[in-house]
Amino acid sequence: AIVLEEVERYKATLRTGSEMPWKRFWNTDGYGAATEPQIENEDRDRLLELLRPRFERYGIAAGLPEARRGENTRADILLLSHAGNNLPIEAKRHYNAELWTAAISQLAGYASDAQACGFGIYLVFWFGTEFRTPSRGDCADVPESPEALEEMLTDDLPFEMKDKLTVVVLDVSRPDSMIAATEKRRKKRRRLG
Repeated sequence: AIVLEEVERYKATLRTGSEMPWKRFWNTDGYGAATEPQIENEDRDRLLELLRPRFERYGIAAGLPEARRGENTRADILLLSHAGNNLPIEAKRHYNAELWTAAISQLAGYASDAQACGFGIYLVFWFGTEFRTPSRGDCADVPESPEALEEMLTDDLPFEMKDKLTVVVLDVSRPDSMIAATEKRRKKRRRLG
């Protein structure tokens, strides 16, 4: 509950913070414009770096990236408490090919650890509709917003896991004005170059 509260608090500031927190998940050009999403591991590490100080006051002893789990797998983030409990987090970009299956095929296994008590967080970084969300395989429309994606992924969880696994989608998409300005600069460079 504590981790979810802090993640949700951070999520609420992504689009409203004056320092543009969403931009920290992007590579930038010489003008400071967001140009390409960072790789998934960089996104994960950045989020862990930002949240680690917030977690310390709650007795979360450590936050580990790429923590080894059973069957020679690795959780993207593993939070450890002083009491010996842990909370696995699986992170994906919204256009990852495993988007629709990772909550069950990866996170559920990490959460089955005795010290995790079945709990886990499926964290998705939404980079906007300019990056194609993979097809679900059931002919359903792909989501057009981070809220719709979060709802779809939550609905996909098996009933018995809905109270243990939580889906959180962080909107780190570029504003339309930045997309347009970046594209304008690219076109200008092509004409000149």
